[in-house]
Amino acid sequence: MAFFAIKRQANLTEKQGESSAAQFKEQIGAMTEAREQTDELIKQATAQAAALTKAAEATEKNAEAAKASADALRAGVEGNISKERARIRIGVGEMRPQSQPTSGPPILNMVACWLFNYGLTTAFIADFRARFILSDAPELTADYAQCRQLMYAESLQQDNGSNRFLVPLEPSQTLTEDEVLRIRKRQLLLHFYGFVTFRDVFDRERKTTIHVRRTMRFGGTIEGTIPEWWDPIGPAEENQETEEKI
Repeated sequence: MAFFAIKRQANLTEKQGESSAAQFKEQIGAMTEAREQTDELIKQATAQAAALTKAAEATEKNAEAAKASADALRAGVEGNISKERARIRIGVGEMRPQSQPTSGPPILNMVACWLFNYGLTTAFIADFRARFILSDAPELTADYAQCRQLMYAESLQQDNGSNRFLVPLEPSQTLTEDEVLRIRKRQLLLHFYGFVTFRDVFDRERKTTIHVRRTMRFGGTIEGTIPEWWDPIGPAEENQETEEKI
């Protein structure tokens, strides 16, 4: 009896062991399958991340290409505008200061000035102002607020000049012999400055400024002559053209 009991117990233990082994094997299989699924998910996620990265890089390259194309187009447009637009130069005529005669009508000292459009399209003049002044300062700061208005709300065709405008000398149009002598000795100086604002056919607002000083030099190639000219002076912004920001 004891033998059979032991045998039954052994068989039961063997079956329990087999059952445990089967359960363990099943758990191992499930774990393996889960790991394989996890590996597959990782592969899929990695592939998706790579695809997204590639798409982002392509989008970035497309954006860079679009920006480069837009920049090139903009540069082409600006280049065409620069070539075709109106350009205004302020001209100043010759001027020789004269003193008052002992008799007769007074001599009024003034200088002629004008605008010239040397661009390829029409300029629409908004405002043209200038000032002609006698000063003992070699480097006079241009005070554009003191300029007198000469022209406004007119158009100027390409390769054409405006009418000539006479700008009286300040503070007085009449000069004494002593003042004329001091001008020739460069103790007194003649300054002309002004500005013009205008719009071109591309609807760009622009401004041209001028500041020149009359220079005289005795002697020259012909004895007794007095070469004279206008010298640009002052900072760059007093002799330049700029685009005005609206």
